[in-house]
Amino acid sequence: RLEADAVFETGLVIFAADHGENFWEQGRAGHGGFHGPKVMDVPLAIAGVGVEVGQGGPASLVDIASTLRATAGLPARGVDLRRPPRRDRIVVAAGTYFQGYDRSARSLTERVVVRGDPFGGPRYLRYNLVSDPDEEHALPVDPDHPLLAAALAESQPIDGEVVLSENEALKALGYVE
Repeated sequence: RLEADAVFETGLVIFAADHGENFWEQGRAGHGGFHGPKVMDVPLAIAGVGVEVGQGGPASLVDIASTLRATAGLPARGVDLRRPPRRDRIVVAAGTYFQGYDRSARSLTERVVVRGDPFGGPRYLRYNLVSDPDEEHALPVDPDHPLLAAALAESQPIDGEVVLSENEALKALGYVE
C-alpha cells in the first residue's frame, strides 16, 4: 500500500520500538531500566526519501527526531539516520529502575554498563557483543575504556529537576501556554 501511494518517493517511514522485554534472560523480567540486549537493542528500519542503503554503526532512538527534523529541512541537532551512522560510533543510554541509576554505552562490538547500586556503589560490566551477544559473561573493565567514559558522562538528573525541551516551539504550535 505504501508503494502504491508513493510514500517512499515523497516521505519517510520509520519502524522502531522504544524498548524490548526481558523474559528471565540474565535473571530479569520486564523492561524497566535494565541495559541488557533484550531491552536495549531494538529494531530500527528507515525507508523513503534520501535514505542511503547500508548498515552503519549503532543508532539511538534519539536519532529519530534528528532524522525527522533533517527530512523536514530543519537543522538535525544530531545524527540523520538517512545515512548510515559511523561504524566507530558510541551510543549511550541512561535510566533508573528500582536500584539506582544505570547507564550504558555501546559500540558495534562492545557494551559497558554502569550499574547504579545505592548501597554498594556502582558496578562496571563489559560485554563482548561478538563472542557473547546475549551478554551472559561480564568482562573486566579498564578504567580508561572509552565506553566506560561515555557511560559515566551521562549525568544523573537532579531529584525534582524540571527539564524543559523545545518549550518555545511547543508554545508556537499551541500545545502549551
